[in-house]
Amino acid sequence: MKSLRSNIYGFLICIFLALSINSQLKAQSKIGVRWTAPDNSIQFDAEIEFLSIHHIDLIIIDEIPSSDQLLSLERFNIPFVIDLDNKYLTENNFNIRSGQLLTDIKSTAQRFDSSSTFAGILAFKHSSPSDSLSDIFSEYYIQQSDSLLRSNQTIGTVLTTLNPDASSLYGFKKQLEQDLTFVVVEFDWLEKTLEDNPEIKELLLLDQYVNPASIPLPKAPNQQPSAHWSVIVLVLLWISLAVNVAVNPTYLETIPRYFNAHRFFVDDIMSYRERSSASAIFLLFQHALFGGLAVYILAKTFISKIGLEALYYHLPYMAVLGQNYFSLFVLATILILLVELIALIWLYAPNKEMTHFNQALNLFTWIFHLDFILVTLMVTAYFAGLSALFISLLAVAYLLIWFSSFNITAFAASKRLGMNRNSYLMKTIALHTFISLLVLVFIITFDAWWDVLELVVLV
Repeated sequence: MKSLRSNIYGFLICIFLALSINSQLKAQSKIGVRWTAPDNSIQFDAEIEFLSIHHIDLIIIDEIPSSDQLLSLERFNIPFVIDLDNKYLTENNFNIRSGQLLTDIKSTAQRFDSSSTFAGILAFKHSSPSDSLSDIFSEYYIQQSDSLLRSNQTIGTVLTTLNPDASSLYGFKKQLEQDLTFVVVEFDWLEKTLEDNPEIKELLLLDQYVNPASIPLPKAPNQQPSAHWSVIVLVLLWISLAVNVAVNPTYLETIPRYFNAHRFFVDDIMSYRERSSASAIFLLFQHALFGGLAVYILAKTFISKIGLEALYYHLPYMAVLGQNYFSLFVLATILILLVELIALIWLYAPNKEMTHFNQALNLFTWIFHLDFILVTLMVTAYFAGLSALFISLLAVAYLLIWFSSFNITAFAASKRLGMNRNSYLMKTIALHTFISLLVLVFIITFDAWWDVLELVVLV
């Protein structure tokens, strides 16, 4: 009796262990590779063999394979997905092209449907279809951000970094631990990583399923924290303020007079008792640089790296210094400086009481001292990880101060014009407000702009 009972217990334990091992295997993520297939057939076969002997479970091919390439894929028996390279599509793009997209998808699917290794189609990536169109593409693979999706379920995460360093290996290991169906890496990344880490290569050669716990991580090199360029620009702006104070002995006295005794400040400027233009020129450039920083911080807050790629895909002329965030800083700085110069000419030209250009310059720029507080708070809030709403409110305050600077200057400069005062106010404040509202209405109602902006922020 005891023997029978022992046998039953032993049998149940074996079943339990078998189920446990089986569930572990099922829970482990498979490895997929995004691969640009070489045209050379020998190299094609060599790379396919490389993927096969390292137990890669899925290949995403960037181009439609030829008949010979299809035979090689079937010979090595690795499932593949065809990426049709439909990327950065806005909602409007989908509305226009949805019919053609579906035709291309279905014709490609029919062409490879008989292949035993054909696993599906990557219909689009990093795009923003409307809700009504999302269901149409649900049976196909899509890629949003760094996640590969199918039927609105995350099946894998794409490791886009190509640097086989400790941080990217750590990310790869953490993704494998998430029990996704696939973790997809770039072919170049995989090849370089296995070359630099023989122990990981050995794991892939031996095991069809890699246990994330068995992946060794190299020791990350000790790196001294370096100051970000935006912080350096901010520090230089504060240094330029200190230089301005040192060069102009009355500078510190004049700042509170602008805000607390504005009428006396205006009288000094219009009577030409305050003649220095150096401080105002400093402020003109400082305001433009602060604006560039504000745009940069907003971009970093709301636009991911993929969103940035989408932005330059649709608006390539914005990449003045390459497709990066720094280009937005430079472009915004230049545009703000140009708009400032137009505003100064606009204020100065119709006012006969202004005999020197630096009168308009001084009246217009001194309110920009507030930029030092606002943009410093923006940069600090971003690096401190504070809310996007707080950063946005500071950016709106920057815009309101910039808008107000023109109207405050025009109103102050009009006080000595006598009978011509109303005419000057109509040419400046009224026209400036009208044009500003016109631009605002255009931005709000221009669908193409919002279409791209929505895509850039969402992906």
